[in-house]
Amino acid sequence: LRLSSLPLLALLFALGFSVFLYLPIRSAQEPLLDWNHPAELSRFWGTLTRKTHGGTLDLVSAPYAKGENFTATFAFYLRHLWTGFAFLGIPLGLAGIYSLWKKHKPVALATLASWALCGPVFIYLANIPPNPHALVILEAHFLLPNLIFAFWIAEGFAFLFIKQGCGPATPATPSWRLGAGIVCGVILIAVNAASHLPDLNKRNNFICYDHTKNIFRSLPRHSIVVAKKDVQIFSLWNMQFVEGRRRDVAVVAQGLAGSFWYQKAFNQLHPGFFIGPLNSPDAWGQFAQANKNRQLYFTGDTDFQKVRGFREEPDGLVTRLIPEGQELQPSGQRFLESLYPYRGKYLYNSYREFFTPDLIEDYAKACLKLGGYYLEQGNHAQVRTSMTRALAFKQLQPIAGNYLAFSFFKEGDIPEAIRHYQRTIAMYRELLSLAAAYHALPATMDALNLDFSDVYIALGVCYQRQGKAEESLAAYRQAIETHPRNSKAYFNRAVIFWERKEWQHVIAELEQALALNPNYTEASYYLQKARQNMNAGTTR
Repeated sequence: LRLSSLPLLALLFALGFSVFLYLPIRSAQEPLLDWNHPAELSRFWGTLTRKTHGGTLDLVSAPYAKGENFTATFAFYLRHLWTGFAFLGIPLGLAGIYSLWKKHKPVALATLASWALCGPVFIYLANIPPNPHALVILEAHFLLPNLIFAFWIAEGFAFLFIKQGCGPATPATPSWRLGAGIVCGVILIAVNAASHLPDLNKRNNFICYDHTKNIFRSLPRHSIVVAKKDVQIFSLWNMQFVEGRRRDVAVVAQGLAGSFWYQKAFNQLHPGFFIGPLNSPDAWGQFAQANKNRQLYFTGDTDFQKVRGFREEPDGLVTRLIPEGQELQPSGQRFLESLYPYRGKYLYNSYREFFTPDLIEDYAKACLKLGGYYLEQGNHAQVRTSMTRALAFKQLQPIAGNYLAFSFFKEGDIPEAIRHYQRTIAMYRELLSLAAAYHALPATMDALNLDFSDVYIALGVCYQRQGKAEESLAAYRQAIETHPRNSKAYFNRAVIFWERKEWQHVIAELEQALALNPNYTEASYYLQKARQNMNAGTTR
């Protein structure tokens, strides 16, 4: 590197960096959605460094030890390379590195160092868990190492199939070599096109567009709706600000609700509405109380926290928040989901990308919420309809299976309840296997195992209803093995031993239940009774 070339390099850097000047220039004109207001220098720097964008990678990786997820995420990157460049791209890229090393070691070293820094080193520092949501965040950062790898592929192609050098003494490239290169190039393009075009072509993918329309279909005029995730929020904004539809609805972005620039824009659009941070039950309560003269809704992607004095009414893809004591006007809107358009394949596992399945999961969540509402009403026919629809959208939903089984149990159809509990057990096993592969946090695994354990307890109760004590005991034993701190399983085992008057076993099980949960009043009460019964038997 010569000093005389530094001014040129600085100029080229400035030209490349100049694209970011759009941010402060446009921000100074005070647009409606002025994200972080980068017209100010400090905020401009914060935008460039993503300090004000939520720090997504930092938040996701924070609970893990440094480098804990590197092996799994780097393996994901290698699979991404293989999928992205097909089987011919990888050897061509390696050939390109070899060619550069032979011809120009500084260029080879520079590109290798660049690839390593924006590839493996970045992946190590990101340290995110290998779950689908986190990986889609990471995958967006693979563009730069992929560009470098594409350069290697081009160099490898030239090295293998095109003559080297350009002087008069350079021999012509043999025709067979050129022919092989053409065949290789055609195969590479054809394989990539066949592998990726069906997924990349979104021409007939209306799921996001219809999802947005369906949300607005459920919202009455001049209502408020809270949403959170990027795709959901940006789609609602696009329909409002670009297409000019449903401008009467106040769309609140939950993650931005505490930002000064967003509050300013929101108040310009909807004067008279209260907006503030929505990150705690108290904050939600303040928001609901201040806007209770409006019809308040939230979508299934929000982190809603229950509000005292308000109840929830599911309404298709949204849920209405209603003050206690206020009767819901019978508009029939809860059944609007039957009027939603469903263009396309609404199957969660039918897509390679993340965002379309995420929208499909919103429909599944809506069905779950509606089923829970019907369960509270005792309408078991509608519970089963809702849970069946939820499983049709997304098959791996043990909560839906659990609701189905419980609905049959409540109506006395024990064989059908057992069948659905067994199906739910299979779903939990698959879900736990995925959670382990995704490096789920211990607290998450513990919560899943506790829910799984409760399903075994419910299965045991079903066997008790059929008079199958041994099968019931086995189910409770499985509940304990799944989550050893589930005191309810020990209590239920004690019930079976009580029926047999096996007081020593009853006492042992109840003592274990109390050791795990000292506040278990039923276990304490029956433990005293069991000791009295055993003493009475001994006396006699």
